[in-house]
Amino acid sequence: YYLHIDPAIEVLATTRFPSVPYYHISNKPVDMPVMWTKYWGLGRVFYLSLGHQDSVFDEVPEAEELMRRGMLWAADGKEYAKEKGYVETLFNRRRYIPEMNSNNFMVRQFGARVAINAPIQGTAADIMKIAMIELYKQMKNRKLDSKLLLQIHDELLLEVKEEEKDIVKDILITSMENAMKLTVPLKVDLSEANNWYEAK
Repeated sequence: YYLHIDPAIEVLATTRFPSVPYYHISNKPVDMPVMWTKYWGLGRVFYLSLGHQDSVFDEVPEAEELMRRGMLWAADGKEYAKEKGYVETLFNRRRYIPEMNSNNFMVRQFGARVAINAPIQGTAADIMKIAMIELYKQMKNRKLDSKLLLQIHDELLLEVKEEEKDIVKDILITSMENAMKLTVPLKVDLSEANNWYEAK
């Protein structure tokens, strides 16, 4: 998370203030390509002039090792998909990738990207589904009038009655953080407002 926040402060030439998610969202499209250019040539010339790429690895030494391991994991994933014809989420849900064995180079490249991305995004989707099912069960069992309105990627939007606010918060956090036990615990950030725009 702070791989996005601290470089954002540098790129935006400002100081930290309470609206941390703003930095996270604003700089993420910049920061991730910068780090990946350590291993991929794409965009290296553009970002090199900022001196940003090396500073990220200097300030967060473990980031380079994580990126190296990520590259090895990605290579293994592509080989697995080529051999088996599919990849799996941590819940063993399969995503078949026939593109990996296409005669067309561009189609194969697309398949390779899917092989890397699908286990991560697929597992995230599985976790969200499990959390939403548990949230619905708990709210129904307690006969609450509050409603789950929308899922937006890794976020849930609820319409909550004022008198139910505290109990819904507790149910929401418990449902999402316990959807799956991982080495790195799942954590939930909550915000509340009178409308969706203000909540963001």
